[in-house]
Amino acid sequence: MLDLNPEKGSGGMRVPRRLVVVPQKPFTVTRGDAVRIRIVHDSELAKAALGRFRLSVTTQADPLKIVEIDAHVRPLLNIPWEQRPQPKPKEMAATGQGQGQPSGQAKVQEQPQAPYEKDLLLLRWREVAPGLAPLREKIAGLQDQIEALNLQPTPILSENPAIQHPTTQLRIRGVFTDRADDVSAAVPAFLGALPKDGPQNRLAMARWLVGPENPLTGRVRVNQIWEVFFGRGIVETSEDFGVHSSGPSHPDLLDWLTTEFVSQGWDQKAIQRLIVTSNTYRQASTVTPELLDRDPANMLFTRGPRFRVEAEMVRDIALAASGLLSTKMGGPPVMPPQPAGLWVFPGQDQERNTDLWIESQGEDKYRRALYTFVRRSVRYPSLMVFDAPSHETTTVRRPRSNTPLQALTALNDPAFFEAAQALGRRILEEGGTDTSSRATYGFRLATSRRPTAVELKSLVAAVEKERQYFQGHQDEAQSLAGKPDGELSAWTMVSNALLNLDETMTKE
Repeated sequence: MLDLNPEKGSGGMRVPRRLVVVPQKPFTVTRGDAVRIRIVHDSELAKAALGRFRLSVTTQADPLKIVEIDAHVRPLLNIPWEQRPQPKPKEMAATGQGQGQPSGQAKVQEQPQAPYEKDLLLLRWREVAPGLAPLREKIAGLQDQIEALNLQPTPILSENPAIQHPTTQLRIRGVFTDRADDVSAAVPAFLGALPKDGPQNRLAMARWLVGPENPLTGRVRVNQIWEVFFGRGIVETSEDFGVHSSGPSHPDLLDWLTTEFVSQGWDQKAIQRLIVTSNTYRQASTVTPELLDRDPANMLFTRGPRFRVEAEMVRDIALAASGLLSTKMGGPPVMPPQPAGLWVFPGQDQERNTDLWIESQGEDKYRRALYTFVRRSVRYPSLMVFDAPSHETTTVRRPRSNTPLQALTALNDPAFFEAAQALGRRILEEGGTDTSSRATYGFRLATSRRPTAVELKSLVAAVEKERQYFQGHQDEAQSLAGKPDGELSAWTMVSNALLNLDETMTKE
């Protein structure tokens, strides 16, 4: 049996080995008896043959004690203490063994790198030292707790600098056998060049992407941030900055924001704060006939931004206003209520089909729309109506539409109507005692502002009208509120209208 010592780098150095064989049952050998021992050597390594060996017997009660110390460690015990390699500073601190220092108060001195063998002796001492038994038990317990978590290891990819980077050869006119010059990793010449003082690899490309000599990356990111707040970017085609893109409406503004962004270390919070505190963003979103004639699409930013929020936010706003929204983070996708039969396909055996929409219960039913399960062939209908992408490809810029289906969804979709019922209960419980204070509270929950006098008058009138209706239709109040409660039913219908207001789902 061979042992390869990594410090000496030898492939053929032998070390002594001991094999102790303990019989399952004791046996007695008298003088003159012959004992035959057969050794079979089977190894694929040509140099792993056994050297000289000898056999011996013992009458010791514990014959295994001789192999408690590994063959790598035993030779170190024969070296006098003053000649043994000294532990590294970090090991002295860990064991508390210092020159003239009490345990746990070692004075660490910088020492040269010790040879490889000394680690084995120190580790073996840690395994058997009686004083460290409680610490070993604690470490074992913590290790069991880590293993019980069943954590999956994170694979890490690192580059081997000893391996030459691959190259390829140009093919003249695309003919595979007609080769030209070798080419290696680089970027298109019209976009600049990778840094010459480092390897031409992906790390160099990443540094080039965010380098000051490359103005495109900063412009693209600033334009995306601008689009979040204004509904459209300074370059409208935020997904395309190429030759087919639209030109920037304010090129000097885009350049200035980019230089601010890069000079502040690509601090996204800082650039967002700069945008939202600007006079351009803080303008009122109201439009006059003159502005509408001069700038109908607000391309010149003559007024504050006003646009419908994204599909996921429409659902989240309704849940948040009603008090149903779950703030739970992470976890698997959920299946909120949707119309029945969407996942039923012709010819499918429904009794054996396990690929069905199983409605989530409890808190998962009211999680943010971000966690909604997505099937590309059958998208979640209320999100699709509000222009959510199909998830088949990456979407940088979402289109916005305004259709009657959106109003019908916010009025009649089961998830939205359940939010209206919860909002009605919340208004009655938290909104005060009189109709005016309750109407004000519900309006503020939906729109984040107080209603004007005209708006408040309309809300109060709507509540009175619904009250009178449900007083004569107790059966409808029962189906609507779960009990013949005309007051709760009236506020549920008003809440349904509040959640369907254009201002509720519009950023302005």
